[in-house]
Amino acid sequence: MQPAWNEQAAATALRRHLVALGFALPAQLRVVGTPAEAMSLAARGDAIEPYREACYRNIRSELGEYDSAHAAFVEAIDQAMALPIVNATVTVWGGWEAFPIGANLHCVVLEAVRGVAARAAALSPEVVWVWDQLLIAFEHGLGWFTVVDDTLIMVPMPTVVMPDGRLHCTDGPAVQWSDGSRMYFYEGVEFRRELLTRIVTRTISAAQALALDDPHQQLLAMSAAPADDLLSELGAVCVDVGVKGTKLHRVEGHFLPGRTDYCITMIDPSTGRCYLEWVDPAVGATHDAELCHAQLFGVGLSEWLTLRLEA
Repeated sequence: MQPAWNEQAAATALRRHLVALGFALPAQLRVVGTPAEAMSLAARGDAIEPYREACYRNIRSELGEYDSAHAAFVEAIDQAMALPIVNATVTVWGGWEAFPIGANLHCVVLEAVRGVAARAAALSPEVVWVWDQLLIAFEHGLGWFTVVDDTLIMVPMPTVVMPDGRLHCTDGPAVQWSDGSRMYFYEGVEFRRELLTRIVTRTISAAQALALDDPHQQLLAMSAAPADDLLSELGAVCVDVGVKGTKLHRVEGHFLPGRTDYCITMIDPSTGRCYLEWVDPAVGATHDAELCHAQLFGVGLSEWLTLRLEA
């Protein structure tokens, strides 16, 4: 998924946006492959630091503090920020932690959210028009921009693979930048290519999975490691075996010191493979394996047992 890159249309819309905010028209244009390259250029020159102040003034010129327009604006911002494309764009940029580092690099989809909110708040057509220019630039493939030493620097959006609204691809990169560089994601979590291959092919060992420092990576790697080996490495204790064969295990102090967690293991009848799933600790504390299994499927215990019997 990627908006078709149209450099001329994106640059024209972006220039209109900047001029409308009171900035001089940049004399030169440069397109680079990644946000990191743009940030490197911004760090070596004079970037337009007042940009965010100009954005704030433009919106605040018509928005009251506690009126209905302000409430509509804030609600629209919250809704737009929850969109998968916003989360994906922030993720490929390095996460929310990248904002202080890339203060002079502006993310088009995040800035354009103001336009969606301005329209929801029924601000004037003149204000809405300013922010519509960023939406137009985004529709033509623009991802990030900055102005350094009278040069407008633009970064096209990468091509992204987002099934079910999250970055995910098991047979290639989930993100590919215009300069050819790639990023690999599995269920929304970034991995090195070699590590992702071991998870997808289920060739990662329990010890290798538990040695990962990133907790998100570790959890996904644990789901791919041999369940029996993982339980052994964790020192898990089986506390219940359900009437249909589900086993419930207690794990002490792995995720947090002093914390008790629970997981269940089950056999896939079609493959004979043993699968491990973590369950809500409060449900696990009941020591009822089939109740935990039912909770994972979002059904009541009696319904779960009936379904299992019918199967």
